[in-house]
Formats: sequence, C-alpha cells, structure tokens
Amino acid sequence: MNYSVVNKSGVRVIQSHIKLDCDRKIGEFMSDDDYDLIVSEDTDLYAPASFGDIQTEDNIIFKFR
Repeated sequence: MNYSVVNKSGVRVIQSHIKLDCDRKIGEFMSDDDYDLIVSEDTDLYAPASFGDIQTEDNIIFKFR
C-alpha cells in the first residue's frame, strides 16, 4: 500500500509513502481508476516526510473537517 492510516483523537491521519508525478493528469478528468481512497470523515493527509515519519505543517497536503 502507498500510504498508512491511523486514528488520532477521532481524526483519520494518512501518511503517504510515495510522491506521484501527476503532470499527465493536468487538464483531464479523473476516472474511477485514479482513486483508491475516499475522504468522507475528519482526515489529515501528509506527504512523505523528508526524515522519517515526522508529520509537520511542512508536509501537510490537506485537512478535511
């Protein structure tokens, strides 16, 4: 799996393990094959950390509430 999921104080925290190059998707509609995760609850998504699994504001992608 390309990410790990944990629950911290009622918020789902997702840590990505890889960075994808999505330039080929610019100007195109996404298809069902482009998704493997649907966010429908309180969630924080973090990009891969530079050093270890440190989750900071420097590598946050989004917070959904």
